[in-house]
Amino acid sequence: MLHQTGHTNAVSSGLRLGRLLQDCGLINEHQLMDALEAQAACGGRLGAVLIKRGCLTQEQLASVLETQDAIRASSLALDMSVIVGSSVPADGQGIGFAVTLTKTEVEHSMPFPGPPVRAHQSLLTDVSRDLSIKAFSAQGGAFRLKGACGASIPYQVSVGTGFSETPAELQFDAPLHLAAASDSEDRLKLELRVNPADLRAVPTGRFCDTLQVVLE
Repeated sequence: MLHQTGHTNAVSSGLRLGRLLQDCGLINEHQLMDALEAQAACGGRLGAVLIKRGCLTQEQLASVLETQDAIRASSLALDMSVIVGSSVPADGQGIGFAVTLTKTEVEHSMPFPGPPVRAHQSLLTDVSRDLSIKAFSAQGGAFRLKGACGASIPYQVSVGTGFSETPAELQFDAPLHLAAASDSEDRLKLELRVNPADLRAVPTGRFCDTLQVVLE
């Protein structure tokens, strides 16, 4: 379990909101990083910092927050859970994840592109050394969630080490090399992402995959 200060929690919450605003096309990476630095130096809420800097309007922020609440309240959920009995990551070992997504009829319209549906998982490992990481899907050839109806949904897998670092995207069965990060916690941060356009293209139902992550 992580023990964070109130300040760290505030910055973490701001980062999540910032990434959501990025997903919606309202701010760019440079604006987000500048605003996070200002928030860390002066305190306050990230949304207020961005509005003060003219990066977005109060109406845009309110719409994004409303959308975030609607997604959390709906039964639309991407879940990533460790498969019981799979190995703890270590040299040459892997760990399995059961990935599921349930799509309902719930829709939330916005005046800008909707955010991806995300799931996160942390893996305890030694990040003070160089790492190579691979990921595989049970569907073979690509990361896809398969439904009983025969339809499937592509998803992306990203991994990072630093707190504010933008995660690097993994390609199916292709090693991604991560440089040692002595200033980070001893954990990798996995992120799964499903784009709204891909979600809209399939019928309602439950979609599943088994994701295998291997560290070397």
